[in-house]
Amino acid sequence: MDCNKYSQLAAIAEGTGVFKSSEITVLGEVLALCGIDPAKHYILFEETALENVVGFAIIGRTPCTGSTWDIYWLVVDKAHAGKGAAVSILQKAENYILARQSEAVIRIETSSREEYARARGFYNKSGFAVSGLIHDFYAKEDNLIIYSKKITSKNRESHSTAEPKILINAS
Repeated sequence: MDCNKYSQLAAIAEGTGVFKSSEITVLGEVLALCGIDPAKHYILFEETALENVVGFAIIGRTPCTGSTWDIYWLVVDKAHAGKGAAVSILQKAENYILARQSEAVIRIETSSREEYARARGFYNKSGFAVSGLIHDFYAKEDNLIIYSKKITSKNRESHSTAEPKILINAS
């Protein structure tokens, strides 16, 4: 991935006002691994409006599982929040998964901080259920909330086999 693309995606994440600087650093580390054995781990999906990236998701197979995937990042530019970009990105990711297997479990881990309330509401509306909670995981009174959702090709009319624009790998 070129530096301009990294900067653009990092700026979108920073601009949300949700992520801590340490989280932006982790995002940078993930994005910096672009191009190394792209089929292995991280896959990036983008949503654009007028040829500008307005959101993205990074997903990957969960290690040591048969059909589980993680959504590591799902970020939408603040100016485009609530306008369908996250729905579109999630649909692209789910379609990508279902093009490769007939069913899967998708897992998302998030924080209980107030800044993440909108994301948690989106996950709930998108069919995810709380599957776990670890108190004080990130910090005192900042719990880890684990969401999951089972998807099947039977529940989909159709799914795209289109490849994502960018593939990212990490070990």
